[in-house]
Amino acid sequence: MTEKNFCYLYFIDEQYKNPDEMKNIVIIGASDYASKVLTCAQKEGKFNVVGFIDATFASKTIKHLDFPVLGSLKDLAYLTDKLQLHGGILAVQSNKKRKVMADKIAKMIPNFEFESTVAPSAKLGDNLYIGKGTVILESTRIASDSWVGDFCILNSEATLGNNGIMDDFSSLAANVTAGNHIGLAKYTHMDASMNNNSNTANNTSFSAKDLGYYAIGFGKRLKINL
Repeated sequence: MTEKNFCYLYFIDEQYKNPDEMKNIVIIGASDYASKVLTCAQKEGKFNVVGFIDATFASKTIKHLDFPVLGSLKDLAYLTDKLQLHGGILAVQSNKKRKVMADKIAKMIPNFEFESTVAPSAKLGDNLYIGKGTVILESTRIASDSWVGDFCILNSEATLGNNGIMDDFSSLAANVTAGNHIGLAKYTHMDASMNNNSNTANNTSFSAKDLGYYAIGFGKRLKINL
């Protein structure tokens, strides 16, 4: 880190003390989507967000939404020690880029905790699994007996129906409904252009132990991804 960054960290040490002893975290990313993640985490109230990490950090950009941009990914190990970070939320919207970023961080800091955040307005059914690093934004709905893997995204007002499956690093766009017995493969993004009730190249019916799921993007890799 540059000398200027060290000076700025000295300043935020005093400004962002944690009076309630909540766990300090950072949001990794500083885009419009990261702003939504910040709002979600603030409303959930589980963590003390101390700032953002920006992969394209420049010394000119030191704040985002009145929170400090603390540095780039290469500074994260130093910041974890300096600010006593418990972990962070990965706010990278691209499924595959999110995977690349998660792997880099895990290699740099093996014990780094990837946190999930769930908006208080989300409606969650019974008997759910929600993995680490997953973001569930405002007014989403996850019906009962569903599985949401690691590092998934459910954007605002998205719905995952009964017995739904989202494999790791998959995502639902805002206002999109994945109906009952729908499975999203790893890296799959479902948006409004995908009709989940028909058999198409992207939406292939399959039977696994006679469950009768529709699988988006699974194809022959179904058993590997599940």
